[in-house]
Amino acid sequence: MHPLLSLPALALLLAWFLLAGCAGQCGPPTPTPSATPTATPTRTPTATPRPTATPTATRTPTSPPAPTATITPWPAEAVPIVHAARATLQAQAGPSSAIVILAVEPTTWPDASLGCPVPGEPYAQLPVSGFRLLAAMDGQLVELHADTQGKLVRCAAPSGTPGP
Repeated sequence: MHPLLSLPALALLLAWFLLAGCAGQCGPPTPTPSATPTATPTRTPTATPRPTATPTATRTPTSPPAPTATITPWPAEAVPIVHAARATLQAQAGPSSAIVILAVEPTTWPDASLGCPVPGEPYAQLPVSGFRLLAAMDGQLVELHADTQGKLVRCAAPSGTPGP
């Protein structure tokens, strides 16, 4: 047997081939350094914050606010009178005029003149149930008085509270 082929020599040769074949890839992996997470400190509030009042501007009115019109529904028995009043005013003003009924209030007139007597005309002197209507026609206020039967009288100028 050849002296190089002895058992210790063969073991050494085999070990050399194994190591040469691995070329640094054999054996346990070498750990790679990695970034270690670090904790970011946070502040813990010691007291609960309270809301603060925000100052607001105070407006001092220089004049009282203008009155606003309130729309109140008129009584159901006045609906035919309202339609008749609107048609009468539309006929007087013309088709291009806007007629708006602003108010309808039930009233009792002191006599058959419905609160708008014409001088020299006779009227039955008994109370008459009816309505006072206030309308806007071409930017002017118009007052109409009516009885429950549909008679309409246009008064010369809007008056105060009608009837007794």
